[in-house]
Amino acid sequence: MEGLDEDSVRKPLAVFFEEITRIAPRNFCSATRRSEFMLSFWKKWRLDQSASRRRTSGRADDRSRTAVQIERFEQRALLSISTLVSASAGSTTEKTLTITATGAETINVAVNATRQVTINGAIVGAPVYAADLSKLVVNGGTGNNRIDLTGVTASAFTRLRNVQVDGGAGNDRITGSAFAESLSGGNGNDTIVAGLGNDTVLGGNGNDNVQGGDGADSIDGSTGNDTLVGGDQNDTLSGGSGNNVLTGDSGNDSLIGGIGVDILSGGVGDDQLSGDNGNDQLVGGDGNDIAIGGLGNDVLSGGAGDDSLSAGDGNDVVDGGAGSDTLLGEDGNDRLTAGIDTANNTVIGGAGNDTLTSAAGADSLDAGDGNDSVIGGANSDTILAGSGADTIFSGDGSDSVDAGGGNDRIDLGAGDDTALGGDGNDSISGESGSDSMDGGTGDDVLYGDADNFGFDSLSSDDGDDTLLGNDGNDTLIGNEGNNYLDGGANSDSVQGGSENDTLLGQDGNDTLFGGGGDDHIESGFGRDSVVGGSGDDDILADSFDVVIFDGGDDPASQASNSNSTGNATTQLGQLNLRGLTLDEIQFLLQASGR
Repeated sequence: MEGLDEDSVRKPLAVFFEEITRIAPRNFCSATRRSEFMLSFWKKWRLDQSASRRRTSGRADDRSRTAVQIERFEQRALLSISTLVSASAGSTTEKTLTITATGAETINVAVNATRQVTINGAIVGAPVYAADLSKLVVNGGTGNNRIDLTGVTASAFTRLRNVQVDGGAGNDRITGSAFAESLSGGNGNDTIVAGLGNDTVLGGNGNDNVQGGDGADSIDGSTGNDTLVGGDQNDTLSGGSGNNVLTGDSGNDSLIGGIGVDILSGGVGDDQLSGDNGNDQLVGGDGNDIAIGGLGNDVLSGGAGDDSLSAGDGNDVVDGGAGSDTLLGEDGNDRLTAGIDTANNTVIGGAGNDTLTSAAGADSLDAGDGNDSVIGGANSDTILAGSGADTIFSGDGSDSVDAGGGNDRIDLGAGDDTALGGDGNDSISGESGSDSMDGGTGDDVLYGDADNFGFDSLSSDDGDDTLLGNDGNDTLIGNEGNNYLDGGANSDSVQGGSENDTLLGQDGNDTLFGGGGDDHIESGFGRDSVVGGSGDDDILADSFDVVIFDGGDDPASQASNSNSTGNATTQLGQLNLRGLTLDEIQFLLQASGR
């Protein structure tokens, strides 16, 4: 058999097999017996070839060519084709083809022109027609195998319903068929391309690279640092343990990062992303996505679409992106950004010291517990700070702010805003626009705006409060505490409350009412109307003012810097108007032309 290669031996040997099968069917009718005979023949043939090389001292290129032929044949001899198992199914006989490699093999399953199954382009063993197969099993065994089933097409394998591939140990490359199949990489760093069907893929141990391709696939990376891509249709990707990269691609996908530091990208479609443990990065992409960070310090980005993003435990960063999004910080010190467009978002900080930022939409921002920082944005936002010492910048727009408990700082920004300080010692600043501010309980400081076109309303509940009207026509209302009320420039209305208050009119034509308690009132410049109210009040007015005393021992004097040439409509002195109501006093003011 000297000088023969594998192909020159295979053809006559196949004819020999058929003849033996015809003459002695009991000895050679089964594929197993034929395979055993073939392996025995190949082993003897290799021994003959080795002996021939030792006996022959031919040219170097002849020896090299013979060695390559023998090596190729010895690799092919490691490929074992198991018995074809036939099972009757009505009038149709269906078969299972199992291909097992015992070493590093290339296994390319396809069909020839007559639609007989070929392995690496040749018929191995007795011919098998593709249309007869209902099940195909390929076992890679040990070694780095290359298994390619792209030639297993639906047009040729018309009865095939079950395809199973196990790469075994080694760094394998597996390419699936057009059918729904089960692909397992086994141990090693494997590369798997699932094919066209709805596939189930298990990467196994090692750092695997898996692509789902077409079809609704279920992919589990198992252990190792895996890269999983779902492809078209609705896929389920699970990274397992390790640091994984998961991409849903097209379709409505479900991505689970598992243990480790994972990167999850939903891609196109309405996706569900779960980071699980570790410091994960979740990107929803296009579509209406749901993302849950889980444990660890996560980064969540919704992308386009109306997304729901839940940061979970840890100090997380959440960005809603475009669309109407819902952001939930939960535990930890989180940074939550509502979006980049004019859509309306809902942002909830949860526990921890959070930072909530709105964009151009009319957003609802609930900071929750903790010492939070809230930035409203360009539209009309609703802000609820909750408990804790919070800092709030409402931004532009007509905003509504409820600071809740704690000592809060509120800057209402531009727009006609409404603010409630709630419990605690709060500081509220109106800036531009006509604002309404209520300090709530506690010792509060309220500032009007610097815009003389604004009409601010400042009030408070319990506590010793400071209300500063600043520029504009403001209304200041004190409470049951000892208040300091300064109307500022322009024409203000200042009412003191029931305790000992200080009222300052400053510039403008002001109306000042001390209310109950022993008040100190300074009208300032302008044609002011002053009502001392009950209690022993100290009133400083100028000659242009109207002063009404409502009982008590109220000393009144003309300010030293007043216009001495002015005509006072009410003479300063002691007036006993005990028992007059505020409406009656206002009637007197109207009657006097004020």
